[in-house]
Amino acid sequence: MILKRYLLFLLIVLPATAGFGQQQVALPRYMIGCGEYQVFFLNTSTGKLYGISSNMRLLARGDNDGEPGLPAMVAIPRNLRIKAVASGLHNSAAVDNNGEVWTWGSNENAQGGVGTTENPTDDFPRKITQDSLGRPFTGVVQVACWANQTAEGVVAVKDDGTVWIWGKTGGGFRGNGQYGGINKRPVRVDIPAGKKVVKVVAAEIILALTSDGSVYSWGGDNRPFLLGRTGVDFRRPAKINLPKPAKDIAGASYISYALGTDGKLYGWGYAGSYLGVGKDGYKGNTPVAVPRDLSNELRLPKPVMAVTTNSVSTHVILSDSTLWGWGDNATGCIGNGEELDYANHMPPYAWDFGPAQLFVQKPVRIAPSVHNFTHVFGGSAYVFYTYAETADGRLFSWGRNKGGVLGNGVIGASPQIMSVYPNSWDIPLATEVDPFALKRHYISTSPYCLLNPEGSPCNEYSPPEGRKPVADAGSVEQTAIRGTIRLDARKSYDPDGRIVYYRWAQTKGPRKVKLDAPGSELLTLNNLLKGDYEFLLKVTDNSWSTDSVKVKVVVSN
Repeated sequence: MILKRYLLFLLIVLPATAGFGQQQVALPRYMIGCGEYQVFFLNTSTGKLYGISSNMRLLARGDNDGEPGLPAMVAIPRNLRIKAVASGLHNSAAVDNNGEVWTWGSNENAQGGVGTTENPTDDFPRKITQDSLGRPFTGVVQVACWANQTAEGVVAVKDDGTVWIWGKTGGGFRGNGQYGGINKRPVRVDIPAGKKVVKVVAAEIILALTSDGSVYSWGGDNRPFLLGRTGVDFRRPAKINLPKPAKDIAGASYISYALGTDGKLYGWGYAGSYLGVGKDGYKGNTPVAVPRDLSNELRLPKPVMAVTTNSVSTHVILSDSTLWGWGDNATGCIGNGEELDYANHMPPYAWDFGPAQLFVQKPVRIAPSVHNFTHVFGGSAYVFYTYAETADGRLFSWGRNKGGVLGNGVIGASPQIMSVYPNSWDIPLATEVDPFALKRHYISTSPYCLLNPEGSPCNEYSPPEGRKPVADAGSVEQTAIRGTIRLDARKSYDPDGRIVYYRWAQTKGPRKVKLDAPGSELLTLNNLLKGDYEFLLKVTDNSWSTDSVKVKVVVSN
């Protein structure tokens, strides 16, 4: 199954990053490590690490039972503070205050770095005590996980600027002039002498950012256009020629980015259309072999302050603290409220991993009512969701909710349904979440299973039976003041579950109104012309039951 997904995935963009790099000034409230089925929240004040998944074995919770979809503390000794975290397909890694690395999850490719390829039999994290030469493995400040067809593992940066790697290092990931193989313990990568690395990201290739703003790449299994450089051995780190020094990096896959000290975003890779290059979408895709200033293609209104990618889309925070995104939006992972119509997709409510099925080639603003974004977090290993954080510590998430990773308490009904119909509970609009305020999880099944309860795997689970939700948008008739009004759905509720989706639509009015956030609880309408409007609010709960209510808006001046 994994090999099949890898082969399908060769057709699409698989970028990656872990948040901020060298330009980061203030720590966020939470640092977030995004994996395929699991997500981790590092509280930067306490140093405690929590994880959410529907598969509790992926959270290294030790003897703690925990509850699917709710935060569970990772069972790293409580006298330690965690300072960095990363997650991949089914494995994860964290760095403690002593600079030592803890790993957990799958280990068949030696992702654990503890000297074996055996999967653990319990839920406890393991500490990497020594490197491949038997020396103590300490001084680590950052880790990154990756997975692709030829390689899977963890790469780490030490406080002395050296880079270390373990796992399946094929495709040139080993970084020592060899193709690579299985490295059961950390081995050192041959970074050019005198260069101190401060950040790495990895997916189809590895990128390294050095303290002087240089960017190096290696890996990629000798595929053109991935490394951002030509004529140099893919098995060794080599410098990429950039117009300006870089202050951050992202991607490291079929597309990669370097954020220049001038605030410009430079990009390269096989899927140039995913960089915003061209006008014909993916059909007009043109590879970009070396770094290119994307200013003319992206036309962002302000300089870029931060960049991250999930597996198929890119997000940036600009100097005015606004959030923007572009790329493939099939699973709603751009966050603008749109995704594929999976009711009419084949197969229904599932996804075939095809490229650019709902392509957004140019940047669109995400959560336009929020003006204080400071951090954004993505991931590289089949991660089709993103988190963003504001200056006051509010968290927003959006995209594919396979494994309950969006932190809203909603999880799939069963592993089979979650695997076959993983797009049944996407959240395509950037939505504020507070995972630590959740008291329980809410089970959800695919709407396909409501129509086909007798077929496999739907016959393995009975859809939750319960009372319908109640849509409440306030008074059925409201008055706009100077052409502006805010419609509020926060009093909507579900008596025995949780509302998963809000959807606003205009049904009447003197002119069509653009709805900036049609999937949010609060809908702000501006510049309304004189006349009578009507808007429909539809809410859907975790049992896929719905309720609707109409609101008349009167504009008299």
